[in-house]
Amino acid sequence: MRTQRRKVLLRAGLGLFAVAVLLQLVPYGRDHTNPPVTQDAPWPDGRARELATAAYAAYYDTRLPLPGHSGR
Repeated sequence: MRTQRRKVLLRAGLGLFAVAVLLQLVPYGRDHTNPPVTQDAPWPDGRARELATAAYAAYYDTRLPLPGHSGR
C-alpha cells in the first residue's frame, strides 16, 4: 500500500514537472513592441540630465576600449 502511494505521488510530481517544462516552450507575449518615445524623462534639474547623459554615453560608447570585466 505504501509503495503504491509513493508511485502515484512520484508520477503526479513528474507529470506536474513535465507540464511546467512544456509551458516554458509556449511563446506567449513575444509580439509586443516598445511604445514610441513622446517626451523626455522628467529630470529634477538640468544638471541631473547632463550627468545621466554623460554617464550613459561614457558607458555605451563603442569606440572606447573596455575593461575585461565589462561583459561586452
